[in-house]
Amino acid sequence: MGTGRADGERRGADTRGRLIRAAVAALLGAGALAAVAAPAGGQSEEVGEAAREPTVGVRIAAQRGEDGRTEFALQHDPDAHTGAPYDWGERLLPARRFFPAGARVDRWLVSSPLTVSPAGGADVTVRIMARLQADDRIEFAVQQQLAGGSWGEPLLPARRFFPAGARVDRWLVSSPVVWNPVAAPEPPAEPGAPAPARFSAVDSGGTHACGLLTDGTVSCWGGDSHGQTDAPDGRFSAVSAGLTHSCGLRTDGTITCWGGNENLQSDALDGQFTAVSAGGYLSCGLRTDATAVCWGRGFSEFDTNSFVPPLLVSAVVAGDRDACGLITDDDSVLCVDETYETPLHHGPFSAISAGGRHHCALGANGAVACWGDNSHGQTDAPEGRFKAVSAGGRHTCGLLANDTVACWGDDSDGQATPAGGLFTAVSAGGNHSCGLRSDGTVTCWGRIEGP
Repeated sequence: MGTGRADGERRGADTRGRLIRAAVAALLGAGALAAVAAPAGGQSEEVGEAAREPTVGVRIAAQRGEDGRTEFALQHDPDAHTGAPYDWGERLLPARRFFPAGARVDRWLVSSPLTVSPAGGADVTVRIMARLQADDRIEFAVQQQLAGGSWGEPLLPARRFFPAGARVDRWLVSSPVVWNPVAAPEPPAEPGAPAPARFSAVDSGGTHACGLLTDGTVSCWGGDSHGQTDAPDGRFSAVSAGLTHSCGLRTDGTITCWGGNENLQSDALDGQFTAVSAGGYLSCGLRTDATAVCWGRGFSEFDTNSFVPPLLVSAVVAGDRDACGLITDDDSVLCVDETYETPLHHGPFSAISAGGRHHCALGANGAVACWGDNSHGQTDAPEGRFKAVSAGGRHTCGLLANDTVACWGDDSDGQATPAGGLFTAVSAGGNHSCGLRSDGTVTCWGRIEGP
């Protein structure tokens, strides 16, 4: 009695509700990374006290450029924990934010880090991940940096695929990703997976890097155009990565080099050494009597291979086409090249580093001084107290007194945007940089990833 009208009204309301939901879904799909339905619920539920803990809420934005690359950004709602409708801020643009047109399928690439500030909580460091699918869509995710500097598991938005045929210069957005940063777990180890490699040293080359493992063996990764990552067996006490070759100091004091040898830079000299440095087209070693010798471009055509003039040095480094020594008598720096010019840089300095066409030295007071080519700002060292400095191809990195890393110069591949966290050493390469953490793990940023 009377139920027919009520049932009809309910059916009509259900139909209208379905139509409204379909229309909303269509609108969302038109402006999102993919037409994947966002999960229902969450927003309309009551928010209890537990939900008011610091919460990170972000979404990914992406647009296709005229050159075929895809630019991505992040939007943040600091009040995501309130349960109110999202209020997205302006797009945050990472320094490294362009997904290349010719990326390899199913390989995650990452942006440089961004910092977001949830209401009522500490700052959180995140980065955007992206990988190309076999159907030419791009999948996106978010990662949070955990305590100690490692990165957590990828956080996947429900709507996270950038379409292959997206219109140029039109921003599309993902569905929100909301999580509690305090409770973010460390990524679980796969059953039977080996423990992470532990290193005691790392050095960055042109397009590759090498590390000295705690067991004395050498591991190299990255570009291998000349066999520069094919490290030989045996025990080493030091390793150095050059432009297209690498050298290692064995535990018996001899030097072995591998990789490119067009300028005889891999023809290591005989004898006993305490240090080795692989550069662009030459290599150098420090003998046990504190004299330095080099081989390769500008040196191998001479009989002596001596560092000219033959002074006692406490350190020697090979650059692109020259070598620098830290003179024992007064801690000044002398650099020589194939012309045997000898400009002197007065210290006192405690460490030196040679890059592509520039050089840097660490002063006794912790200040960094750089000279040479400054076409990309690579010699514009910032103020502050440093523990170490490393000159790369067209950029420079330094380890600050608080164990964080600062980089300056060319950042076209993100090589001058360091990873967050604390480090014990840093090395700047050609298009990348790598840092050694206190737990023995290596983190790299720029063109290549870590080991």
